[in-house]
Amino acid sequence: MGEVLSYPLTFVPLSLCHVDGSIHKSPKSAVLNYLESKIASNQPDRIDVTIIDAMFFLHLYSNLPLTFGGVAGYLLARILEVDGEVVHFIFDKWKSPSIKDSERDSRLTATENIPYEIKGANQKRPISWLSALRNSTFKESLMHFLVKIWRSDEHARLFNSKTLYVNCNDICYKFYTCSDSVICDEVPELYCTHEEADSRMFFHLGSIQSPSNVIIRTAGTDCLIIALTCRLNYDTHIKVWIEVGTYSKNNQRYISIDDLHSHLGPDLCKALPTYHALTGSDYTASFSRRGKVKPLKILEKSTEYQSAFIALAEDSEIKETTLNKIEGFVCSIYGVKKTKKVNEARLDIFLDRYKTKENQRINTAKKVDGNSMPPCHRVLLEKIKRSSYISKLWMSSSSPHPPALSPLNNGWHLNENNQYEILWYYGESCPNKLDVVIENSTDDTFDEYNEEGK
Repeated sequence: MGEVLSYPLTFVPLSLCHVDGSIHKSPKSAVLNYLESKIASNQPDRIDVTIIDAMFFLHLYSNLPLTFGGVAGYLLARILEVDGEVVHFIFDKWKSPSIKDSERDSRLTATENIPYEIKGANQKRPISWLSALRNSTFKESLMHFLVKIWRSDEHARLFNSKTLYVNCNDICYKFYTCSDSVICDEVPELYCTHEEADSRMFFHLGSIQSPSNVIIRTAGTDCLIIALTCRLNYDTHIKVWIEVGTYSKNNQRYISIDDLHSHLGPDLCKALPTYHALTGSDYTASFSRRGKVKPLKILEKSTEYQSAFIALAEDSEIKETTLNKIEGFVCSIYGVKKTKKVNEARLDIFLDRYKTKENQRINTAKKVDGNSMPPCHRVLLEKIKRSSYISKLWMSSSSPHPPALSPLNNGWHLNENNQYEILWYYGESCPNKLDVVIENSTDDTFDEYNEEGK
């Protein structure tokens, strides 16, 4: 039986995804809430700089002016109302192929996936603003339009001596006023090729003059993880808070990155990117029914696992010792203590779930539930590769460019539409012949299991 369970057994691994291939997800907010609970929330006494995740910000509004010109003026006014003399408004970069292709496509309806072009200020915006924001071509066209129209002198009155930085793909522009005119300069030192706004925001953080109090406005747990990971890369006199929640929902609050980093310690903070990618992110599947808080509590207590997670993010290649430790971590989140090998853990869980009864070789009254077992070794290996890739991206956030790594060698493959898809495993999903399984079996699993008194 152990030989059989060393195979995935299904076309897609049910421990990581649904039968239709869509990945399992765990609420990332649970991690944010758990980490936030470790320190007292405190609001900074002053705010010098605010960095805004553009897509988070655009989703806050739906009752907007009817034309794109009106939308541009309205959004600029709201952006420049935030605290701080300097504001950074950071967009994602939409490219294809991208490891987010499948996730983006899963959110789209047929009408939301059509090309969109904004041709002028008098053009009417889509009736459903939030639906339009699911369309990548709409978002990219909107970004180009805003950067272009905000240069107009008619917006000079909104600035009130503030300076605004806005990126358009890899190029960053600085907006400010002089003699009632809007000046827009390209900023070569903020040229950045990261795809995600989360990473771009922390690259911008490195350009801020010290000392400064900085607020980062975002909805993403990813941003908190990156902030804790990269904290030691920035001047200690730059104090950073993550603003979460919204004023309208009466749950707006501030998480001090400095206080939380000090509480958790540098090693745990450096281990967080691998943990977050391994247990489920926008790019990677979560382990079915395992959540994210329980694995984090296990990681907190183990310096051995922390060291392995750091090594996975920092080493150029995955070492066998690192792989073995992370495999042991996965066993532990499934509650298996007597082995650190996932194939053995699968067998242990299977036998415990389907206990033999008198005159029965297996309890056939219960249906086999693939979600209850960890992924087999071949599936886990590809998942660990993806986790290593993502953690390396996040750890490079303070640099202008991500590492030169290809998703094709790290747990993804290209489909017929030239889009990246998750590569769940190499090889066959199940044994080809039963006699091969019997021949390869070295013991009578069920007899041994009965002898142990189970």
